[in-house]
Parts: sequence; C-alpha cells; structure tokens
Amino acid sequence: MALSNYERVGRAIGLLGEGLAPFVARECEATFGKNWPGAVQRAETPGGGRPRQVKPSDPQFLLKVL
Repeated sequence: MALSNYERVGRAIGLLGEGLAPFVARECEATFGKNWPGAVQRAETPGGGRPRQVKPSDPQFLLKVL
C-alpha cells in the first residue's frame, strides 16, 4: 500500500529531528554546558513564565533553537 502524504511528511519531520539533534546538542553544549535544554528553555521564556516541557530530540524545539 502506498504512503499517504501525511505519512511522508511525518517521516520527513522525524528524520529532520534525528539529523538536527546531534548538531544542535554539540553547539548548545559548547555555549550553555551540559544542561543546555534547560538553559535554552529559560532563555526562550519571556517574563519568567512557566516553560513548557521539551525533549531535546523534538524537531519543533530544535528548529526554534536554531
């Protein structure tokens, strides 16, 4: 059975996350240290609001960090 466009886009986004994660982790560790996800979350939350829980492999989070 052929893949639907929805499935193709979902796979592409998953591959994007897998490919970006090592690069973003390396660059952010150099700047923010080992706890870079927490540091980036605090930096992107204006006004001291409550940051949302993120995973360092989430493609949306990785693109936002870039």
